[in-house]
Amino acid sequence: MKLLYWDIDGTLLNTGRAGLYAIEEVFHDLKGTDVPVPKIAAGGRTDNFICQQLLYKATGIMPTDEEVHAFCRGYEKKLLKWLKRKADEGVVLPQVEANLAFFQQRKEYKQLLLTGNSATGARMKMDVFGLSQYFDFPHSGFAFNYYDTPDGLELPAQGDVPVQAAVPVEVAPSMVEPEPVGGIKL
Repeated sequence: MKLLYWDIDGTLLNTGRAGLYAIEEVFHDLKGTDVPVPKIAAGGRTDNFICQQLLYKATGIMPTDEEVHAFCRGYEKKLLKWLKRKADEGVVLPQVEANLAFFQQRKEYKQLLLTGNSATGARMKMDVFGLSQYFDFPHSGFAFNYYDTPDGLELPAQGDVPVQAAVPVEVAPSMVEPEPVGGIKL
């Protein structure tokens, strides 16, 4: 069996910045609307890291794991609302569905997620964009309580299934070819 680990944001889809709006809303709920949301580099980071850094930059004090956890759970509660509000701006990236369907039809492949999103946030995004059916969620890798990527992501064991290869997949931004697997970088 070959495992294909897919990232979500920027690889499978673009949420129309729904996650950003959800995080900003939670930040203002916690710190007040008069406190500006600090600027941080969020690309490629886990939800936990993003929430931690926002709290740290706003106060100058490193937040506890409990504070970060509360922020992240608040984010998850707001995310679905923002995914729906930004639905007209969100998009499954070109050729993603064709590629997911291509690999789903091949029994030698199992498609999993490997993402800095929480399992809850990842599921919401996949459900809203109609991609959940392609992934084995119980065996996918999510941030859970980790702050770092990619080594910090927890990958569940594959049980008794002999694994021939585990391949992270990054979809190239220029992926516009009509044939399945076009533009995938393995």
